Amino acid sequence: MTLEEQKEQLKKELKDAGIDLFDKIVPIMEISDNKVLSDRFSTGFKVFDEAMDNGFKVGDLAIISGQPGVGKTTFAQTLTYNLCKNEVPCLWFSFEVVVSELKKKFMKMGIDQEFMTYVPRKNISSNVEWIKERIERGLKDFMTKVIFIDMIDNVTPKENKPGDLREQTLKNITKELKDIAIEQEITIVLMVHLKKTDLYKEPDMSDIGYSGGIAQLADYVFMLYKEPTKASKLKKEDISGIFEETPLIVKIEKNRETGKKAYVKTTFNNGKLIQLEENLEETLNKQNYEY
Repeated sequence: MTLEEQKEQLKKELKDAGIDLFDKIVPIMEISDNKVLSDRFSTGFKVFDEAMDNGFKVGDLAIISGQPGVGKTTFAQTLTYNLCKNEVPCLWFSFEVVVSELKKKFMKMGIDQEFMTYVPRKNISSNVEWIKERIERGLKDFMTKVIFIDMIDNVTPKENKPGDLREQTLKNITKELKDIAIEQEITIVLMVHLKKTDLYKEPDMSDIGYSGGIAQLADYVFMLYKEPTKASKLKKEDISGIFEETPLIVKIEKNRETGKKAYVKTTFNNGKLIQLEENLEETLNKQNYEY
């Protein structure tokens, strides 16, 4: 019997005997500094890392939100690319885009055979319990530390309760995923739709669809929207042909770690987002767009 198996057997025996070594009140100074406090994963964007005190940490639940088609998946893949460059293995659950298309997008970014991103061979379920089992397998086999789920609308909670409204269901899913992030000592990044608003309007957390529970439980909320331009003001009803050329603004709307907001202006390059300016907040404060 391995050491891990012996530990699990001892835990079971203690639990069966009604003894829980963790169910105690102890002085805070007896709590050891563990991975939850030390492990950090850089986003690859200097402004965000500074605002987040050096990036994501294990136990975090991050939300990426924006209008359909604005670039949520591309931003998530860019984060994945940056994390893998820093040797942080990632696991993707792609319920919006087929895995072969996801692979093509990563290849466009310039990945190689050593790219440390993993996926279930087939999504046979979207239940949180099934996702948790795959996360545990990814940790065991590949030490995957950052988990991307695209997107929450496709996920089902462990238990569907009759009569639950959509807002409550999404809150339950978010809570279950947050619990998994803490329990497994990983970071989970979850993509979420916005309510239907102007593509060029700077969104906030109240614009998240069924926002109450989702935003409340998140450690970070990233919002994506297109930079307002003269063209966008004149052509709100027809934005065809200017989507790719218009810079995409990514902002940290919620930051439980430090409370700091941060903005990054990006553009599309070789399939990923690259930063155009380091300090966008000052630029935004000087601008006065009329809608």
